[in-house]
Formats: sequence, C-alpha cells, structure tokens
Amino acid sequence: MRVDRKIVLAVGEMHKMGLERIRLVPSMSPSGCFWRFAIVPVGCVSQAHGARLGRTSYSLRYPEGSVGDDMVTGIFGDKGHESPRELAEMIIKAFPDIANGGKGEDPEYAAWYENMLQLTAPDGVIYASADYPVPEDSIPYFYFYSVQRDRIAKVPLPPPGHDPSEA
Repeated sequence: MRVDRKIVLAVGEMHKMGLERIRLVPSMSPSGCFWRFAIVPVGCVSQAHGARLGRTSYSLRYPEGSVGDDMVTGIFGDKGHESPRELAEMIIKAFPDIANGGKGEDPEYAAWYENMLQLTAPDGVIYASADYPVPEDSIPYFYFYSVQRDRIAKVPLPPPGHDPSEA
C-alpha cells in the first residue's frame, strides 16, 4: 500500500479513535506528480469548502497546529510497514496538539470521510486544490496503480469547516 493511501486511511482511523474533528486537506503539487496533504483541526478549514484551508491559514502551507506531508515522511519515512492504525497512533503521539484539536464529535464529516474511503478504494486519493482547475462542486480523485490513472472520478464535497475568520 502506498504511503499516500495509508495517510488517507490513518485519518479515518483517527476518527474511529474519537478525533472526528480532524480534517484532511489534500492537494496536488504544481507539477501534478506529487500528492500533498495537511492534517488539521476543523477550525482551520474553510467554511466555503470542507477540504481546503480557511482564510486564517490560507497563506500557510501548514497552519500552526497542523501536520503536513513533509513532516510525516520526515519523521516516519516511507517504510510502508506500519498499518494505517499504527500510523495514526504515531501521528497522534508525535503531534499531540493536533490530537487535542481533533477531539470530539463531527459525525457528518466522519460519515462523509468513510463514504469517501469506500468510493476511492482500493488505492485512490482525493485532492481539493492544485495549480490547475479543480471542480468547485466535488472533490476529484485518482488511483496511483490504475491503468486509467488519468481518469478523474469525483466525490461529493465534504461538510464545511469552521474557520472563524470567514464568518
């Protein structure tokens, strides 16, 4: 399993651990060759789009109190040996502020996330922003191992975030 999909699954595991207020903010690199992400508390997510950073953190790749792709791979590497649950536990231990910010219920987002995991199985990843046009009415995803890698499928938008600066 690619580390990218494992991260997506690890966030789902965090939700099962009572951290339903954790959000995944996924994007594509400017070249379109690399998947990027931030793991943030719901308060950093836009009220207009539930998988993008809000204005408070718009100019920051990783807002304060979040963890992103280079941080995770920098700490844990790309070993591929840990399960999604083990990776979730490692992230929580390494970034306790994120865990604390993610505590609590957000059943609407957790249900959306579980549905997204089913729609993108077995190895798809979502992205909500890129340096090229991305739909505003849905979240595109692609499969790393598929022959049809360039075929873009879509997932409904997640529930909005709670960035207070957008109120």
